[in-house]
Amino acid sequence: MHRNNNKIKFDKRENMRLDIKVVFAVVVVIQSFSYAAGFSKVIEPFNDLSVWKANNEAYLEFKEDTSNKKIKKAVFLDIKKNGVDAYISRKMGGDSTWNSFDGVSFMVKGDGSIGYGCIEFQTTSWKRVWVAEFPLKDKEWHEVNISFKDFVALYSGTPEFNSSDSCRPSNLVFMYIGTIHQLPAKKWTPKIPGSVSYSIGDFKLVSGIKSNRPRKNLRKFPTIEGAIKKMKA
Repeated sequence: MHRNNNKIKFDKRENMRLDIKVVFAVVVVIQSFSYAAGFSKVIEPFNDLSVWKANNEAYLEFKEDTSNKKIKKAVFLDIKKNGVDAYISRKMGGDSTWNSFDGVSFMVKGDGSIGYGCIEFQTTSWKRVWVAEFPLKDKEWHEVNISFKDFVALYSGTPEFNSSDSCRPSNLVFMYIGTIHQLPAKKWTPKIPGSVSYSIGDFKLVSGIKSNRPRKNLRKFPTIEGAIKKMKA
């Protein structure tokens, strides 16, 4: 670049360098967008079960499961009768790229019962907890996909997962796997039909998942005029 009479001029070599920089910047943007638009990222391959801890060994046992040759390693959980709120947990540590995904995907082999397995995420506070459940009827290995929008806040007043600061996947501190928590916000305690057991593996973040949670239309209340007519009738 040369300065002449207060005017800036670029020679051909510098123009070429600028062109290369512009092209590189465009490529970076496109790569970032494609990664966020439709990719997956394994965040728990279950290669090392020593990082997982059981909250109540009287109700829960877990061990390695290598029955699925495709994913190689998984974890098998055996939860005894009345083991409500029995789970294994581990510390997590994400980064900003995790926030670009829409949900999670994992492989499950159920026990054929009417029971449910449970995934829980916790971020920066013990009140920042979200839970999602999945059925255990299928005794064969199968894929389960859950949108972040289908994770239910464990405590009232907690924002939707991945909706605001401190509630993002990058803020994950703990991950729990087991049976579903008691939900104080819903005033509902689940019941376990005897014991339940299942295997889970290949846990990853995925994009493009749509929410399956049923939404009910708001009830339409009668107009004031209609209510008055009924009172006069």
